[in-house]
Amino acid sequence: MSFGVMLAVLAAAFLNAAWNTSVKLLPDKFIAISLIMFGAGAVSLPFALLGLAVAPAAYPFLALSALLQVIYCVLINRAYHTADLSLAYPLIHSARADHSGGGFLAGKIRPARYLAAALVVGGLAMLRLA
Repeated sequence: MSFGVMLAVLAAAFLNAAWNTSVKLLPDKFIAISLIMFGAGAVSLPFALLGLAVAPAAYPFLALSALLQVIYCVLINRAYHTADLSLAYPLIHSARADHSGGGFLAGKIRPARYLAAALVVGGLAMLRLA
């Protein structure tokens, strides 16, 4: 692994920890998540304006990605209002069947991942019914 890649991974880990700490410490989780998303947008905007041109064929995918991100943030907000971060965070991140984001669409999910997802969903259902 090159030094640049290692720095990028460490920076991402730091930002993730800072994000989780902010959400944990601020009493209003919606405000915390909103501030984080607006901050990410503010940091990303100059790169988007100066960066690569996006082909018009990609616009629907960008719109879908933005919509899914909003839905994800709304669901995270709801989870953090329902349960403590120490419970909600691992469940949210272990419930994703494929961390690359394209596993369902590409059909690359192994049977063991279906079992893992079923166990997580079953565990959540049991927690809800308890």
